[in-house]
Amino acid sequence: MSSKPESVFIGSIHKLLPKVLHREKMHNAFRGGTPDVYYSGDVGDLWVEYKYLPKLPARSGTLIVPGLSELQIQWLRGRYEEGRNVAVIVGVGTGKKAG
Repeated sequence: MSSKPESVFIGSIHKLLPKVLHREKMHNAFRGGTPDVYYSGDVGDLWVEYKYLPKLPARSGTLIVPGLSELQIQWLRGRYEEGRNVAVIVGVGTGKKAG
């Protein structure tokens, strides 16, 4: 079974991180907006929403706006206003089909 591109992207990031860093995939079927992954380590914690684009926009200089839902924006903004560390990380593919 093939993995979704965003999951593959997240996995490639995790391979680069130290093994001692706590990482926990978040999924809540009853409440939307929670970021994809929570990280915790010696220097603090971080909530990350990952987005993946198959390729860059055709025009250079085009602003890339990740497609966050209103619930995701509210959740991330709320945690940020509480003083927590939050991020949105956008991965971009080559635009070529795997195969």
